[in-house]
Amino acid sequence: MGYYNPLLAYGEERFLEDAAAAGVDGLIIPDLPIEEAVSYRRAARRQGLSTVFLVAPTSTPERVKLIDKSSTDFVYAVTVTGVTGTGKTFGEATDAYLRRLTAVLTRPFVAGFGVNGPAAARRMARYADGVVIGSALVEVIRSAATKRQAATEVGRFLDTVRRVLP
Repeated sequence: MGYYNPLLAYGEERFLEDAAAAGVDGLIIPDLPIEEAVSYRRAARRQGLSTVFLVAPTSTPERVKLIDKSSTDFVYAVTVTGVTGTGKTFGEATDAYLRRLTAVLTRPFVAGFGVNGPAAARRMARYADGVVIGSALVEVIRSAATKRQAATEVGRFLDTVRRVLP
């Protein structure tokens, strides 16, 4: 996952070739709208790379369908509006949004942004094919005193999440 500007500065074709050679399976470029991703999608396809686009609670049904069609393996469902982080709460509006996605998307989808632990992960997993936890893991790593402690704490955190998933 990264922003498009560094990819563009590196050279789209060269970046995707190098990414494939390095063993990358796919890319999530959140600031690249699908309308402007024609050459990127074509080059990624040539390299055998998955292209993953994001839907949001504000996405229209038409846009959700376009993103579904433009993504190769799965769609990333942003669960909140605004920025990512660990202080988000989820309620019936989130559930309704994710239910709408299950009715419209033909590809599997993962839910992320603001998923901060077991309870939120379990809620997302009721609808999504996968759950993305980013900021909470960064916080676990950041609060550790050593690399070894970070690895141990990440393992513990993920174990608590795994125990509540279906």
